[in-house]
Amino acid sequence: MIKRMLSSKVIRNSGWIIGGKVAQMVIGFLVGIFTARYLGPSNYGVLNTAQAYTAFILPICTLGLSAVFVKCIIDNPGKDGTFLWTGIVFRSVASIAMMLLMLGIVVLLNPEDGTLHIVFFIHSFILLFQSFDLFDYWYQSRYESKFPALFGTIGYLAAAVYKVYLLISGKSVEWFAFATVLDYAIVAIIYMAYSVPKNRIRLKYSFDLGMKMINNSKHFIVSNMLVVIYAQIDKIMIGKMMSNADVGLYSVGVAICGLWTFVLVAVINSVRPNIVETYKVNKTLYKQKLVALYSVIIWMSFAVSVMICIFSKYIITVLYGQDYIGAAPALRIVTWYISFSYLGVARNIWTVCEDKQKYEKIFALAGAVSNFTLNLILIPLLGINGAAIASVSTQIITNFLVPYAIKDTRENSLHIIRAFNVKNLFVLFK
Repeated sequence: MIKRMLSSKVIRNSGWIIGGKVAQMVIGFLVGIFTARYLGPSNYGVLNTAQAYTAFILPICTLGLSAVFVKCIIDNPGKDGTFLWTGIVFRSVASIAMMLLMLGIVVLLNPEDGTLHIVFFIHSFILLFQSFDLFDYWYQSRYESKFPALFGTIGYLAAAVYKVYLLISGKSVEWFAFATVLDYAIVAIIYMAYSVPKNRIRLKYSFDLGMKMINNSKHFIVSNMLVVIYAQIDKIMIGKMMSNADVGLYSVGVAICGLWTFVLVAVINSVRPNIVETYKVNKTLYKQKLVALYSVIIWMSFAVSVMICIFSKYIITVLYGQDYIGAAPALRIVTWYISFSYLGVARNIWTVCEDKQKYEKIFALAGAVSNFTLNLILIPLLGINGAAIASVSTQIITNFLVPYAIKDTRENSLHIIRAFNVKNLFVLFK
């Protein structure tokens, strides 16, 4: 009876996350297409370059807390408000510091590109408002993801209306940089104005508790920063070695690949609390569920990638127009990185449960080095197609080969191998 109730909770939780992400994806995607068409490859490239610089410092600003927050809540009942507010304060201080530091770096690296300076500065305010997404993880720990799903949809809708206004009034690219900031700002306000009083959350600050959380998440700070380096360095290197227009083309390819990944995020976030709880009571079932999660990621990703390869030109032409058709070859390549990328995201569950966080830095360092090196070699030879090859290769190296080469983490790579057996798909919600 208890197992059936828990399974029902997980399924409903997953349904709310997926439903919310679908709504956000549909709204954001439709408006995003018109935005890309309106701005053109060059200005769209500027916007994506600014986003890449922002993403560079995001792991430092989040302090790696996302990976350990759910476990902290589960292990320390009754301290929700202290964990929430302490994490938000710590993140906010880190965000402000990094926003100013990175602005100086952007100006130093691109002294003549005033538009990029302005776009980055505006866009970087996402970092501050994203501190409040710890509420999302708090709701996950309670299997109540319907609330973040609803709040996120409201924020997305407001940002979409704002973008439509910009398109109608013919505003410049600087105005579009604020759209995503508006989304996160609205969601943060809703969390504070609705969730806190509604749930009677007593927000408290504890420096000691904050340092304890940082101690648990410190491995993820470095590893996540390195992950972002190898996830975003391609756009920055394309911009420096080629042009903003090429960044725009490559970004379209990456964007199309990521259109459906909200499903993978929803599945991972929905089952995370259940797998963590299962680890405490049944190690065998815990491993079965972990392998099942990997299996879902692998087979869903492969199926979508095959479809993208077949219809790549058609997809780009219909969605973004003929100006972006040059992204098709890169799209057919880069789509295959999704499966190994999200196997890496799901691996965080394993590393937290097994207390293997220290190895995340090694995996991420291998990824950063390999991706930078491969991009340095392949971009001059193959252009954005070279960057796509580098991305796929890096994900395989980071999330399978390097963990397999290390004795203490080889078990996770073996879990991935077992996940290719489709029978494992049916264990996830057991």
